[in-house]
Amino acid sequence: MSNKSEASKKGNDEADWAGKHIDWGSEIVEVKLYAELPFWIASPPGKVVVKIDECQLTLQFQNDVVGLYRNGTYAKSEFSLLQLTTEGAPFSEEQSREIDSEASVSKRHYRTLVSIPVLCHSSVFDKLQSPNKRIKLDAKIYVQSLAYRTLEFVNKFIYAYRSASLDPFVSQVSYWDVPLWHLKDWANNLWQIPMAAYQVSDELPLLWGEFRCRTSVAEIQNCVNRVMTPSLDELLDAWTCYYRGQFAEAVRKVVTSIEMTFAELIAELPELKGKNSKAETADQIRKMRFRDQVDYYCRNSGRRLPGPLTHISPEVSGVRLIEELFDARELRHKIVHESCKIDMYDQGPMRRIMETMSWLHGWLRGDPRRFDPTSSASYHANENLKNLHLFQTEIDRTGIRVIPPNDEAFDDPRTFNSALIEEVHVRKLMGALNREKSDLEYCVAWFLHIQRVSYRNCFVDECWEGTNSERFSCRFGTIRRLVFIVDTPTLLSQSEFNEIICRCSIKQCSQSQYFGPLVVVNHFNCLRYNERPNESCVQSLNTFSRLLGVTILSVNDLVTMAVISTRYPERSFGFLEHQFTPGPVNGLPSCFQNVGRVRRVYERINVVSVVLEEHCIRVGDELLFRAGCDARIAVIKSIEIRGVQLTTAYSMETVGIKLGDDSLIAFPTGTIVYKVLRPRLELSAKSLRTYAMQIPRNRNNFSREVVGNFTAYGIYDSDD
Repeated sequence: MSNKSEASKKGNDEADWAGKHIDWGSEIVEVKLYAELPFWIASPPGKVVVKIDECQLTLQFQNDVVGLYRNGTYAKSEFSLLQLTTEGAPFSEEQSREIDSEASVSKRHYRTLVSIPVLCHSSVFDKLQSPNKRIKLDAKIYVQSLAYRTLEFVNKFIYAYRSASLDPFVSQVSYWDVPLWHLKDWANNLWQIPMAAYQVSDELPLLWGEFRCRTSVAEIQNCVNRVMTPSLDELLDAWTCYYRGQFAEAVRKVVTSIEMTFAELIAELPELKGKNSKAETADQIRKMRFRDQVDYYCRNSGRRLPGPLTHISPEVSGVRLIEELFDARELRHKIVHESCKIDMYDQGPMRRIMETMSWLHGWLRGDPRRFDPTSSASYHANENLKNLHLFQTEIDRTGIRVIPPNDEAFDDPRTFNSALIEEVHVRKLMGALNREKSDLEYCVAWFLHIQRVSYRNCFVDECWEGTNSERFSCRFGTIRRLVFIVDTPTLLSQSEFNEIICRCSIKQCSQSQYFGPLVVVNHFNCLRYNERPNESCVQSLNTFSRLLGVTILSVNDLVTMAVISTRYPERSFGFLEHQFTPGPVNGLPSCFQNVGRVRRVYERINVVSVVLEEHCIRVGDELLFRAGCDARIAVIKSIEIRGVQLTTAYSMETVGIKLGDDSLIAFPTGTIVYKVLRPRLELSAKSLRTYAMQIPRNRNNFSREVVGNFTAYGIYDSDD
C-alpha cells in the first residue's frame, strides 16, 4: 500500500463520517420494503409494473394484511410488531411457535400495504441489530435512503390509480404521509425504519436529546388575547407544509406572507396613514404592482432590503433578499398558473426559499425573534424531528441502490470539507467580480467579514439610487469608518473624491467618532476584467487623500486579499493594517515581496519556471502566485538552475522551482510571483540575554543560531 493510501485509511479510521460503519464491499442482495398507505386503494390486490427512466420495478399492493403485536400492545412506532400476515392465511410451524411463545398477541388490520423490491448490501442487516447506536444509525440512514427513493415509484402508482378511479380521497404521498417502513430480508426478519420521527413517536418529542419546552403556559395565556399577525400565521402554515413535504403549497404560502407584510407596512406609512380611509388605502395599494410596492416602501421608509449577506455557508453568502423574493414569486407564478410541479427531492432549493423569506419577514417586522421562525431556539432541532439525513441513491436497469460515499477522495474528511467550503467561497468571490454586472458590494462585504471587521449596510436613499454614498459602516474596536464604492470607466476623479469628502463631513457633524473613509474603486469598468491595465486607480490625489486620512483601494487588490484570507484564514498577512493606510494603497502589503514572473509551468511534475527580476529566494521560502485576483501560496521544496541543485537563487536568473503543494493549479504565463516574508521578532538586547540564560547549551552556538534566526546580529554579547 502506498503512503498516500495509508494516510487516507488512517484519516478515515480516525474520522466518524456518515456511512463509515457499512461494509460497502459486502454482497448486494434483493430485499423488499413495505409501507402502509394512509388511504385505501379500492381495487383487487395485484402487481403493477412501474418504470422510471431505465428502472422497471414491480410494485405489489394488498388490502388484507394483518399485523400481529406482542403483549397486546400497539404503538405508532410498531416496536411491538411480531409478524405481518394476510387475513385468514394459515401459519407456518415457525410462525405458530413464535406466537405461542408470547403471553398475549393482538392484531390490527392494515390499510393498503405496498411492497417494492430494492438492492441492499447484506452487511446492513447485521448493523441493524448492533447495540452500538452509531453503527445502527448508519444502517438506519441506509434504509431510509432506499425508502425515500422508492416514493417516486409509489407516487407514480398512486397517480395512475387516481387517473383510473377518479378517487378524491387519494393523493400523492411524502415521507410525512408514509412515516414508517418495514424491511424484510430473505429470512423473513422484519425491521421498522421511521422516516419522520415526529410522526411515529409514541412520546413527547425530544429536543436536543431531551424534553425541553418550546414555550411556557404564561406565554400561551398572553397569546390567547393577542391576535396573531396574518402574515405570521401564513408563514407558519408555509413551514408546516415544508416539513410535511408539500413544497408547492409551502411556496404559495411563504410568498403570500411577504406580500401581506408589504401591504400592511405601506398602509402604516405617514404618507398614507390618516389621509384616506382604510378601504381607500387598501384599494390604492392593491392597484400597485408588487415591484412598485417594494420600491415605494423602501423609498418612503428609508430602508433597503438586506444584502449581500455574508455567512460561513457558501449557499447563504452573497444572498440578496430582494432577488430571493422575486425568484420565489416567479416560482409561485409557475406553480399557480402553469401547474409547475416541485420535485420532492429538491430539499436544498426549498430550504433556501423558506429561510430567506423568513429572514425577510423578520427584518420587515423589525423583530426577528418574534416574526422569524428560523430565530427560534428550537429551529435546528426541528430537522432532527423531521429525521431525514440521507445517502445518495441511483436507479438503473437493475433497480434502486445506495451509492457508497467516496471516502478515498480525501485523506482526512475533517480538513477536506473545510478546504472545499473555502474554495467554493473563493470561486463565488471571483465570479462576483468577473461577471458582466459585478457584485462589488458582495466583494467588499466578504472582505470585511473575512477580516473579522464588524459592519452593517447603510440603508439610505442615496445608496438605493446608486450614487457615491456610503455602502457600509464598519467598526473595528473603537474605530469606525464609512466604506464607499466607486464604479467608474476611468480613474477616480477629483469631483467623485470631493463628493465623498462632502458626504463624510456631513456624517461627522452628527457622529464625530468616524475615522477617515475607505474608498474602493472599480476603475476601467468598461473594459473586460482581463483587459484592464494594472495601474493605480487614482491620479493626482495622493496628497489630499493622505492629509484627510482617506484610504483608496482598487477592487482588484481588495478581492485578491479576500481570496488569500479565505484560503488561509488562520493567517493575517497585515491586510487589516493595510486597509487603514492613508492615501492610495497600491498592491499587496509589504510582507509580499515581488520577486518575478512565471515563465512556464510543468503541472505533471509540480514544477514551475520563474524569471527572478529582483531579490532572492531560498529553499523553504513561501511563494505567492497571483494571476489576476486568484492567488495561492506554495512552499519551495527545491531549486534548480541549468540542471544544478541549489539552496539559494538570486535575481536576473531563470530558475526551476519544485513546489510542495499537490493541489496547485497551472499558472498562466506572466503570473506575478511574490515571496512571503516571515514576520521578524523585535527583541531588545535584554530580552535576548534573558532568553539565552534559559537554555543550557553552549552560548557561542546559541549566539550563532538564535540571533541569526532573529536577524539581530550584534545585539547578543557572548562575554557578558
